[in-house]
Amino acid sequence: MKLQDYLKAKRISQARFARRVGMSRSGVSRLIAGNRYPSPETLRKVFLATDGEVKANDFYDQAMQ
Repeated sequence: MKLQDYLKAKRISQARFARRVGMSRSGVSRLIAGNRYPSPETLRKVFLATDGEVKANDFYDQAMQ
């Protein structure tokens, strides 16, 4: 599941999610837009914060489009 879809489905703002994973809101926005690829540590934080619903491959799939 793409991060944007997860946030929309769970009704979580980018700012709230950013606080949850220890990032800035603009950093989360760049991840969603595909302008930034997450580090391995950020991938782990996103995976844990989304209870495994957003996986590393979801970012790869987005980058390949």
